[in-house]
Amino acid sequence: MEIADRIAEMDSTIARHTADMNADIDELQEDYIVIFWNTIEEIYNAVSYYERQGLIWKALYGKDAFMSEVNGIRDWMRQGLAETRTHLVDNLGAERTGFAANTAENRDGFFHDTQVMRAELLKTKIVARSSMDATRDELLALLDSKDKNDENGSLKAFVYELASIGYSPKGFGSGHANGYQPYGK
Repeated sequence: MEIADRIAEMDSTIARHTADMNADIDELQEDYIVIFWNTIEEIYNAVSYYERQGLIWKALYGKDAFMSEVNGIRDWMRQGLAETRTHLVDNLGAERTGFAANTAENRDGFFHDTQVMRAELLKTKIVARSSMDATRDELLALLDSKDKNDENGSLKAFVYELASIGYSPKGFGSGHANGYQPYGK
């Protein structure tokens, strides 16, 4: 998921919980009135008319103060959620920026290292080719010095030597494989 999707999900969660909190406060306010009137009915027979009026005014004043406190707590919680969201979004933005910078740095380092390795490989390749060329030249010089570098002459000598070998049944077992012996022997 994208960071924006996570933030939208968090906003949806905050809105849902805020609606639930407002519903609870509305229910509490309604229940307060019900409980208040039930209590007034219970004490109606036990106190005089003037005492009842004093209690009613005191209860109504207390209700307003109580609901004011509840609403204050709700506003404080909503403000805290808003600050938490802002802090989270800022931190996610900083993390994303840091991650992007780290990725770019690693990518640049990888390309630089690759170029260095390619240059080293090219140098090694040049040195190896030079060494192979030097070895080839030495071998050719050695073959030339021993008169072994004449392929045509070596092939002719091989063919003539091969042509001079023939089959001799009486020479069988005389040391040559399968009874082959050079002609004239």
